Amino acid sequence: MSKTEKLHKNLYSPISEEPGQYDALLKVILNGNFDKPYQYLQVLAEYKAPKLWFDPLAIVLTPVPLLTEVSAEFTLFAAQFTQ
Repeated sequence: MSKTEKLHKNLYSPISEEPGQYDALLKVILNGNFDKPYQYLQVLAEYKAPKLWFDPLAIVLTPVPLLTEVSAEFTLFAAQFTQ
């Protein structure tokens, strides 16, 4: 196995994009010595689910005669979206 193949084999990438907590124990390699890692690095991460919410939480429109415009204002918030 070549050094490049060993390097790619030892890289970490989360398998799932599901929300939750993830942890990994990564090897710290010096001088290309893949068989004897210099040290280990523990990485803990949390991937949060995307979330939408509105302010106010509810809008109540009062009854009005037909053909009368009714409007209300609200704010849409978004968090944890990747793009």
